[in-house]
Amino acid sequence: NFVLDTTNLREKIHKLGWFIEGSSKRLINIKVIGDLGNNCFSEGKYISVEIYGNVGSSCGSDVKYSSLIIDGNADEWCCYNAENSSFIINGSTKDKCGHNAKKSHYIIKGDAIFNIRYFHAENSSYRIDGDLSGTNFVGGCSNCEFLTSNRRTLRKLLQFDLKEGTSNRIYFIRANGTKKLRWSN
Repeated sequence: NFVLDTTNLREKIHKLGWFIEGSSKRLINIKVIGDLGNNCFSEGKYISVEIYGNVGSSCGSDVKYSSLIIDGNADEWCCYNAENSSFIINGSTKDKCGHNAKKSHYIIKGDAIFNIRYFHAENSSYRIDGDLSGTNFVGGCSNCEFLTSNRRTLRKLLQFDLKEGTSNRIYFIRANGTKKLRWSN
């Protein structure tokens, strides 16, 4: 268990926790108070990270069997190439968050940008509670679900071309927490 405070640093730390690896029997638990730079916790395995600040690009990329909670905003490529992992981003995300994920779950409570031309994911879940922006979201998603409680975001999800993939679903989350299937292929 580690607690790191980066609030008084002059510059953001880049590559913090890069290639850090726990085990299935012993997770590495890290709490960071403050902002981080690029590539933090990339390539991590069996880690549980809570970040109380904003993160730069590629934070949490290529992680496996891990969980990250970011209580701030995330720059582009956040948590891409993840496998068997879960992410909660309490702020907004820039482009390509969660690209190429496998068996992973994403909750984005703020706004999200999906402007990637070919978004790929397998057996993953994406919940976006804020506004969704971006016009290019087509790709090879298979067996993925997209959820939102935001009606504007729902309209945009329904406009995206998820038909190129297979077995994808779009759900609207009602005020009582239940989800209603709005589209599937």
